[in-house]
Amino acid sequence: MTFYRTDILSELGIKPPDTWDDLYDALLKLQQNGLDFYYPPPTGVGVTEGAVGFTPFLFQNGGEYYKCMDGSCRSSLDTPEALVGFQEWTDLYSNYKIPREANFFTRMRTGEQPIGVAGYGVQKLPDGTIIRASGGTGASMVIFEQSKHKEESWQFVKWWSSKDAQQRFGGELEALIGVEARWNTANLEALQALPWPKKDIAFIMEQWRWFREPPVVLGGYFTGRHVLNAWNRVVLQGMNPREALEDAIYDINKELAKKQEEFGVKVDKSMYRRG
Repeated sequence: MTFYRTDILSELGIKPPDTWDDLYDALLKLQQNGLDFYYPPPTGVGVTEGAVGFTPFLFQNGGEYYKCMDGSCRSSLDTPEALVGFQEWTDLYSNYKIPREANFFTRMRTGEQPIGVAGYGVQKLPDGTIIRASGGTGASMVIFEQSKHKEESWQFVKWWSSKDAQQRFGGELEALIGVEARWNTANLEALQALPWPKKDIAFIMEQWRWFREPPVVLGGYFTGRHVLNAWNRVVLQGMNPREALEDAIYDINKELAKKQEEFGVKVDKSMYRRG
């Protein structure tokens, strides 16, 4: 979601951006006044962490992470849509020169970065339709096959994820610790019942409509790592985006094929080849 200082933007005559094009126009005026924009850089090697900043650009340009058939999956980052998204993502740092590392909370408070994105983005299609698709993070509950208490575990999972349990937990957590411990539950009914400002809930619910998580496939844990490597090659080493992404695709496909073969999935051997 985009956060901004209304006072600073108003003083500079900048309207809150609704699309990336709006943001690029605003960024020019911000940088002319010694200010800047924040967009979270990749922070880890998993799909969620390594490619979190890439996911909105990929999905909003019509790209996908994988193409699968008969249980066999390969990277879909070799499409024109994926390349456009990757270039837009890396251009923020290599062309627009936004900071690669920054404490956005502090810099927004001081006014150095009066606008920034925390996890979400927007894009506009040629016909004017705005697509705000983005991924996110989450937690899972698992019942192990060897458990001797599967039914009891299932009852606990259902209770813990229910509206009543999540609402009570979130309410008590905030009552004891304060708003800094505000609980962002995945239960939509509970979320709307928690003591969040109604305006904040409305924004969150609107963005939730666009939520898309990258698919989980065999060997997919390497995707984020190699997207991060590609980002580093472009932003830190000046490599051509197309070449960097092609290297990443080869490494991703190699791991996908290896893991799929391990689980007995028939693999297209061309996944091992470059180009």
